[in-house]
Amino acid sequence: MIHCISWARRGNRKPLMATSPVLDQLRDIHPPHAVAWWPLAPGWWLLMAALLLLAGGAWWYAKQRRARWQRAALRQMRQEIAQITRRYHELHDGNAACAALSALMRRVALRCFPEDRIAGLHGEQWLRYLDDKELIGERFAHSPLGAMLLHAPYSTDEVDPEPLIDLGRRWMEAALQHPALPKREAER
Repeated sequence: MIHCISWARRGNRKPLMATSPVLDQLRDIHPPHAVAWWPLAPGWWLLMAALLLLAGGAWWYAKQRRARWQRAALRQMRQEIAQITRRYHELHDGNAACAALSALMRRVALRCFPEDRIAGLHGEQWLRYLDDKELIGERFAHSPLGAMLLHAPYSTDEVDPEPLIDLGRRWMEAALQHPALPKREAER
């Protein structure tokens, strides 16, 4: 029985090479060249595009969520300012309006800057804290409006809180739009 190459004898298992001009032209098997990592296969491009889209979508969603939180907080703050102003005009009690504004400003500060220890601040420390944030150009400490914010809630003298309400509103709007708002709000 002869397979592909002729055998000299049945007992001898060594093949005899056939000589032929066609066989002499054959060359040894060469392995293929190594596959280069660049350019990438289309599947890798699709995977990178999907990852970029996913990362961009997550960034956009977080930004929209933070902006939605800021809009809701600004809307609520403006409603409370309007309520304070309305109560002042109805009751003509500027001292109560100053007390309500001070409490609202403290709540906004606690919400916008939770890492700061402001819950225990009072008096001049509270005014210096408001100034240290440098959110608006005007100062609270050593100003008549700052003194009104501190002393009007406990005073029996009648005060006009309109300028203080305007200053407090501007400070709270700037605080709520501050770029360093806590990131945990967007994660909720």
